[in-house]
Amino acid sequence: EVRKYKEKLSPLELELLKEKRKRRLVKRKHIRHRRELTVLGKPKGSRNAYNIFMSENFHDARGSSLSGKMQSLHEDWKKLPHSQKQIYIQLAQDDKIRYENEMKAWEEQMVEIGREDLIRLKARRRLVKDSAVMHEAKKVPKKKVKKVAKPAKRGEKADKWKNEE
Repeated sequence: EVRKYKEKLSPLELELLKEKRKRRLVKRKHIRHRRELTVLGKPKGSRNAYNIFMSENFHDARGSSLSGKMQSLHEDWKKLPHSQKQIYIQLAQDDKIRYENEMKAWEEQMVEIGREDLIRLKARRRLVKDSAVMHEAKKVPKKKVKKVAKPAKRGEKADKWKNEE
């Protein structure tokens, strides 16, 4: 039946069917990946000041429906004086620090269990750099830096740094 159905389709419809299948597979793969991260205990992202305001004031919001409450909270946020917004901005900064600390701990845990593929690119670069620095520190003696005076050329500074081994 599937073969008969596909024979009836035009080439354009076949391409659309293939694209739809690819999108469905990518979506399924993404969902599996997100589920795996949840199981491994990846911390949730930090919240911004607006989100903190919304979550704290949601129950007191005007409006009977969800969209009505959200709309009234949005208007309240716009009318909120900067001095009161500053409180939520500080809470958001604290939450960002919390998130970064939790992510560092989680990424170290992932390295210990051998799942470096789940680590953020920025952290992966930091880990590679730190391990390279440690490796170099063990092997190569430190270079001595000596300041050598040279005459200035066409607007350059008179003193240059020279590395000695």
